[in-house]
Amino acid sequence: VGSEMCIRDRILTTSSGYDVELPAADPVLEETASVQIIHNSPYPVVDIYVDGVEVLGDVPYRATTGLIDLPISTTVGIAPANGDIIASFPFELVSGGHYVVTASGIVGDTDHPFDLVASTLDTAATDDDHYALKVYHGVTDAPAVDIYANGTLLVDSLYYGDYAGYVQVPVGDYTIDVTANGSTTPVASFSAPQTITGSGGGAGVVFASGFLAPTATDSAFTLILTTPTGYDVELPAADPVLEETASVQIIHN
Repeated sequence: VGSEMCIRDRILTTSSGYDVELPAADPVLEETASVQIIHNSPYPVVDIYVDGVEVLGDVPYRATTGLIDLPISTTVGIAPANGDIIASFPFELVSGGHYVVTASGIVGDTDHPFDLVASTLDTAATDDDHYALKVYHGVTDAPAVDIYANGTLLVDSLYYGDYAGYVQVPVGDYTIDVTANGSTTPVASFSAPQTITGSGGGAGVVFASGFLAPTATDSAFTLILTTPTGYDVELPAADPVLEETASVQIIHN
């Protein structure tokens, strides 16, 4: 008691000359990463588990969360609300990183099975004059798509289950046209005004949801914007910017 101690390179030394190497131990503070979760699998309300412990209950279809701190080595489980876990997915994350994890596919569908798809997440744009957008294709009956903003190609050849890399979009009002890959004929068009995306410097994920050819009980194709805070909004339908065209044969008689 009262003696001075010094710890250097895991060696404890006292003023009396006593020294001992400190044994390795499991950390008390666990490394974590921040994860945003998007529920884009129609239609069940679900509970979300982390390492066997329920962390979110009664999450509805198309709901999004804000950033949640999770251990960097973790298993995320999904269960129907108040039911047993039906699928578990292990993740290895980078300490201090930001991620988005999207629940996609359809439970019981062998062609488009339920899945959790992870990707890195940006929380801000490159500067205050831009808005950072990442797009996810989560529509099971849609082909690969191209996405145009005010008539300019924004995302090319995006397939179901894939994220497009971030694009830095100048702040402003936009009409988003979605076409089949290689076509300039819109299959759907949406409005993305600055009042929805917010001021410059922000970031968000736009995910395609629903069905391109819905049945009477299915949800229609739409685009939903969500931000790392958990704010989300369905983009309203709009008139296309790209002109719809038809092929015409001309016969000179």
